[in-house]
Amino acid sequence: MITQFIIYDNNGQILRKGSAPEDMLLIQKNINENILEGFTADDNTQYILNNTVTDKVSMETSINKATVIANSIDTIVISNIPNDAELLINNESIEIITDGTAELTFDAVGEYSVKLDVFPYLEQEYIINAN
Repeated sequence: MITQFIIYDNNGQILRKGSAPEDMLLIQKNINENILEGFTADDNTQYILNNTVTDKVSMETSINKATVIANSIDTIVISNIPNDAELLINNESIEIITDGTAELTFDAVGEYSVKLDVFPYLEQEYIINAN
C-alpha cells in the first residue's frame, strides 16, 4: 500500500513530502529527520508541532507607511519583527533582524517588495513605492 509522508526537522520545519510503499517509508528520512506518515501538508503555510500538521501564524508586524521619497533620507519603519527574521528586498537577502525593527530608505524610484521570513511564521510581504 502506498502511504503519504512528511519529512521534517526537529523544529517542525517541513523539509519534503511524498508517497512511498509502507515498507520503504523509513528509508525516506535521513539522520536527524522525522517522518509523519499518512499526512500531507503545504510547507509554505504549515509545519509540524507535536506530530500534528499545524498552520503557521502571521507575523504581527507594523509599518509606518508604504510610500517613501526616493532620497535616501525618508525612512520607512517596520516594527514588531520576530527575532532572526530574514529581511529581503526584491528577493535579495539584506540582513537578519535581531532587534525587532527595520528602518529602510531607498535612493531609486520604483516599486520594492520587502519580505520578512522566519520559521514558524508565514512570510510577510510589503510593497513599497519610492517616488
